[in-house]
Amino acid sequence: MARSWALLGMSIRMSQDMGLHRDVDRWHVPDGLLQHEDKQTRKRCWAACLILDRYLSAYIGRPMGIQEVRLRVTSAGSRCSATTTRLSCVHATVDHADLAAVRGGARRAR
Repeated sequence: MARSWALLGMSIRMSQDMGLHRDVDRWHVPDGLLQHEDKQTRKRCWAACLILDRYLSAYIGRPMGIQEVRLRVTSAGSRCSATTTRLSCVHATVDHADLAAVRGGARRAR
């Protein structure tokens, strides 16, 4: 597990180096350069880093690699509802991962 935490840290830093933590919707990109699917893929990759960071940190009791102040990306979709797809439910999964991190912190404090 410790190796997973180290590899995740490297993945987070590479993602930040590629600018995945930045909101691509606010970029001034010429039309046709980034398709909607490309933008969504960038958001989902960053969300995956965030979710894994929360879960793994809570599980093994190590600090998170992504601090809240670094979250500059809007969600890859809206909040979950009966009509949304599972890929658009990134916020709910991030919320769940945050709860796991809180629970992990509470467990370590005992």
